[in-house]
Amino acid sequence: GHHPMLLSATLIAATREPSGSADDAACQACSTQPTTEGILLAARAATAQSPSTDQADAYLLQAEAAAAAGRAQSAASLVETALGLAPGDPECLYLRARLSFGDQARGRQVRDDLRAAVAATGWRRTDPDAASLALAAILVRTGALAEAEPVLRRLVRDRPENAVMLALDAPEAFGRL
Repeated sequence: GHHPMLLSATLIAATREPSGSADDAACQACSTQPTTEGILLAARAATAQSPSTDQADAYLLQAEAAAAAGRAQSAASLVETALGLAPGDPECLYLRARLSFGDQARGRQVRDDLRAAVAATGWRRTDPDAASLALAAILVRTGALAEAEPVLRRLVRDRPENAVMLALDAPEAFGRL
């Protein structure tokens, strides 16, 4: 994603007005008042995706299409390429977990991917609760109830309609997400 120091510098630079008027000389604080243009530029910089995230999204779309067409190996390869471009990206991690959900040999990676996706920011197209629901389903299914409980409580507290998804059979619910 973004480089916090660069964004901070952009925001600071964008919010400074050139000084020089008599009023500015009398009031040094006025020289740091944000301009409308500066605020808009800083907001645009903060919300723009990095080129690597844009590229990762292109690979994710291809991966989703490949998975829908039954080309699991191609989908997995495309997700790995996306993760190479945007390591730790929640959308990439969530799709990799979804592609491997039924593969018990990859259970640890699925849980790790879902944990990382749930903890991450930067969701663009997917509701982050989908990853939380999937994580909760896997944790319950594997008997990790102590870890599942706070995830389940947060899901229902933050959005009561999640209780409906939780009431469904977990593997089937995950397949519909």
